[in-house]
Amino acid sequence: MSFDGYVAKKISNLRSQRPTMTAGPNNEIKEPVPTHTQELPGSDSAAEYDCIGTAPLSPPALDQQLATQSPSSSDMTDFITAYQPPIATTPLSVQRIETILSEQNFRRNVFSKRQEGALRLLRSYKTVLLIDEDIGDMPDGCRLTLALLEEAVSVLKRFVATNQIEIRFLRDSRPKVFHPLDITEHTFRQKIDRKRDPDSLLSGLEPVITRFMKNMPSHTLPKNASQGLNVVCLTSGRESDKDSLANYIESVAKSMLMKGNPPSMIGLSFGQIGDFQLAKYFLGWLDEELRGARDGRRWDIVDTTQFKRLTDVYSADKLVKLLVGGFHKTIDHSFF
Repeated sequence: MSFDGYVAKKISNLRSQRPTMTAGPNNEIKEPVPTHTQELPGSDSAAEYDCIGTAPLSPPALDQQLATQSPSSSDMTDFITAYQPPIATTPLSVQRIETILSEQNFRRNVFSKRQEGALRLLRSYKTVLLIDEDIGDMPDGCRLTLALLEEAVSVLKRFVATNQIEIRFLRDSRPKVFHPLDITEHTFRQKIDRKRDPDSLLSGLEPVITRFMKNMPSHTLPKNASQGLNVVCLTSGRESDKDSLANYIESVAKSMLMKGNPPSMIGLSFGQIGDFQLAKYFLGWLDEELRGARDGRRWDIVDTTQFKRLTDVYSADKLVKLLVGGFHKTIDHSFF
């Protein structure tokens, strides 16, 4: 299915699920504010949470702080933009989020035995964290990315050696490997000012993957750190040449099969920062398109995870999915 066809299908599904509007006492049109049900890690029961996913709707104090606005119904010309979940009008401070997480007994970086087993597989891979400089153009994108990077590195260091972790900027004209402590907001801003080739993920991914492919052995499974490649790309998800990126990833999977290697030797995981809707559709299309049958084969080496807020960064489920979903198909097909 083409990307345009995928988007059209998603829009059609959204329209069919759009809540019915009701008339108020003065015949004004009212739309119900949608709520989401989710289960916090470590919780025995699901609770109803507001759109930012941080706290139950019942306490009056949170009702006042997390005031929301209904989706717009006046402009249906661009349904992707018009149909958005309600957003918090007053941003929460980091301290307030930490308090909410503490109140909800949120367990940071506490993994189940099954999740720990999946994370141990990282020992057979070199993990390259690619930071898309385009994130810095988004409101709060830099802070969210730095928080996610800190969490991801802290988890990686629990399961793999430091020399198995690389941090790179996606569009750096002179590629440099950074130590996690070297990535500060100042460094990030400097890279943003120098970025080139906007909205092109392929230009940054190709050199990393090509370097690995040249040295990839034949007919082997990833048994040590030098044999597998796990690329984790933190990006806004905007891409100017969608078909070229999909075709390139498919060609990588084909090349591995021609050498007698399983596609799981390379994992490509996209962590979408923010909630840009078309980018979400693109990464979803990329994942589903390569997972489905193309030329009668499956080229499933891609996974996507969305991070819209700090509570997503501190989710053990999402961190595991981000770090191992590219090569671990059971985790890849999990829904969060």
